[in-house]
Amino acid sequence: MNQKKQLAILIIIIFLGFLGVSIPFPILAPLFLHPHHTSLVSAQWPRSTRSILLGLTLAMYPLGQFLGSPVLGSLSDQYGRKKVLLLSMASTGIGYIITALSIHFALISLLLLSRLFTGFVEGNIAIAQASISDLDINKHKGFGAITTVVSMGYIVGPLIGGFFSNPQIVSWFNYSLPFYIASGIALLTTIGIYFFFRETAQQHRAVTGSILSEFNIYKKIRHVSKNIDLKWLLISGVFLYLAIDTYYEFFPALLVGRWHTTSMGIAFYNIGLAIGLSLGSFWLASYLSRKFNPRLAICCSIGFFISTYILLLLTQNINYIFVEFTLIGLTYGTAATMHTVLFSDNAHKNHQGEVLGLRWGLRMLGDAIICVIGGFLIMYSVSLPIIIAAISAFISLLIFIKYYRSYNQS
Repeated sequence: MNQKKQLAILIIIIFLGFLGVSIPFPILAPLFLHPHHTSLVSAQWPRSTRSILLGLTLAMYPLGQFLGSPVLGSLSDQYGRKKVLLLSMASTGIGYIITALSIHFALISLLLLSRLFTGFVEGNIAIAQASISDLDINKHKGFGAITTVVSMGYIVGPLIGGFFSNPQIVSWFNYSLPFYIASGIALLTTIGIYFFFRETAQQHRAVTGSILSEFNIYKKIRHVSKNIDLKWLLISGVFLYLAIDTYYEFFPALLVGRWHTTSMGIAFYNIGLAIGLSLGSFWLASYLSRKFNPRLAICCSIGFFISTYILLLLTQNINYIFVEFTLIGLTYGTAATMHTVLFSDNAHKNHQGEVLGLRWGLRMLGDAIICVIGGFLIMYSVSLPIIIAAISAFISLLIFIKYYRSYNQS
């Protein structure tokens, strides 16, 4: 099959997958933080309790991704991308059904477990990045295309979640319904993978142990760290991811806490972020990589990314938020795409799934930790997570500068 057609099919699969992933984003914060939403938590519970529960619930999905992504990525190196994608998406559909039922019957413990399970089996981003590396195409455009369609998913998904969770639109709409829709999307994606996606990994890495051995993430980290370039890029990338994930998990809480924004309002401002991500990842990253030294361009992009957070923290007028969200997406999308390409270029071809899966898994571990910490932070101020995000981006920049200087000296 033509490489471009294969890329197009892969992009459609990723779009459908992330459409389902992004549907819950505008739901969880209002579900826990608005006092009149009493189906899952009691309005009599103190805000501190509801904030902590929100943080724990947000943490479960990325914690599952931390456990599952390195395993699924490595298995895709050994058994093929298609087989693992099929298993991943089919199981994701089951996870969303369990989530819907847990909200319907107000079972918080089941909600936590369902989010953990869904995160574990939903590992298609790492496998998709590995599939891109298999194809004979420009990686900046390939990885940028993934980020672009993920951004499109982040536009449409939250709109679906905000719309179908609002009983004021239709009386039988509720917070469970969007998760049933996400389950249906996962099923359609599974069918699409089976009929239209062709295996991209022409050579599979030899199976070196049991599936249980793939859970030894410490061993994977030690293996990757033997490559000095990968080591510093991995650490820098984790902090860069942490900077955007902290923002993404808690900007709904910022909007709700500071301006009492509704689910539909959160979805609207998310559009600005997604537009910026699309422009930065698909167009600007590729343009800068052709015109300038890619490593220098990454440094500058992260620097501008930090400045957008400072601007957001200083803003008091909600009328400026849409533009600021767009700038955050633009600067992050540019830096993250170029950073991912550089990381992939330094990894062996037969280990793309493993190293990209490890990178994504560590990202999700940081996401899970910050969700729990953020749940406590927003008890005091909804701005504190954004401050943490800015600090994380600054640490990423310092680490990358250290790598950049050592690279120039070698």
